[in-house]
Amino acid sequence: GRQPFLLCTADHIFDPKLVASLRQVPLAGWDTDAQFSAVALIETQVETLKDLLPLTAVRVRLRDGVPAPAVPAAGDDSWGGGASSTDPWSEPADTGPELLPVRHIGRSIGTPVHGIEAGLYACGPDLLDALEAQKNSRAYFTLAQAMGELAGRGAL
Repeated sequence: GRQPFLLCTADHIFDPKLVASLRQVPLAGWDTDAQFSAVALIETQVETLKDLLPLTAVRVRLRDGVPAPAVPAAGDDSWGGGASSTDPWSEPADTGPELLPVRHIGRSIGTPVHGIEAGLYACGPDLLDALEAQKNSRAYFTLAQAMGELAGRGAL
């Protein structure tokens, strides 16, 4: 049968602690009580990256009720973010990943934007089905579009 897997985009590097942490995330289709079919690593402290974000950065909007930090929309030259109240380079608490449901993921999702996907995903078998559905519906598609399909079902 199909088993859970990690998916890493080639343009990122990761602390081994993050990889190990994501390997432990329970996933639907594999773990009986899991809420999500895939989990994306999301950088929410992007204030220090504001001048470095390319237009191709994949933006993330979390489900309702999550306050939005200031993140520029695709093609937006304005920033509007203040100084960060936390140090983005500090060691995270060793409590495991915080799992928050994603509403939208993509390059042009409008506002608000809560973070930028960081190129590392823990995936269950449902992602393979979402990729297959994308392949059957269009000639060109992106991983973000397949993840968007999962997000639309509340599974990311």
